[in-house]
Amino acid sequence: MPKGKCNDDQLKKDIASLQNENTRLENKIRELEIERQNEQVYHTLKDKMLAEISEVIQQSEEQERPFKIFELVKSSVELVAGILYVQCDVEKCYKPLKTYGLEEEYVIENIVVGEGIHGQVIVERKAVELADIPADYLVASSGSGEAQPTYIYFLPVEYNGKGILLEVASFKKLGLDSIWNEYLKSVYSSEAGQN
Repeated sequence: MPKGKCNDDQLKKDIASLQNENTRLENKIRELEIERQNEQVYHTLKDKMLAEISEVIQQSEEQERPFKIFELVKSSVELVAGILYVQCDVEKCYKPLKTYGLEEEYVIENIVVGEGIHGQVIVERKAVELADIPADYLVASSGSGEAQPTYIYFLPVEYNGKGILLEVASFKKLGLDSIWNEYLKSVYSSEAGQN
């Protein structure tokens, strides 16, 4: 084989290899840019929600507060379903008060504090993200049909000795547990400072 032919084949392989590496690097740059944009959106959402939750709790009437918090979360992020639970008059019980994106015939049981994931979230006063959702657990419905959400967030709130729990579902990972836990941390640390 002539010497020039061998160099041409090697050169073609080297060029193809460099083009593949260039494509891989361009894709990685796009991924990193999307990740950076998502981080910016998350921090903007976090700052907005933290301020708005505090405002709702401080400025709304006690009877309206659970509804306003529920509406705030619904309007801030892309939810497909949600349940608002409020503390019952009976100790260690939370009852469903309002739903969003669920069929009317969907049966929602009261929560017993300390039992199941709902009850544990209330006891621990810490938000939780659930990504491994049982197939028959929760189905979101709308005019375009029904679907199983990908993520469920359990978001507890306590104010003036009253408790509420939001259970909200989404097709997207929203990071609501992190945002909510940051809010709860600030609330509980300020309560500790007042005592």
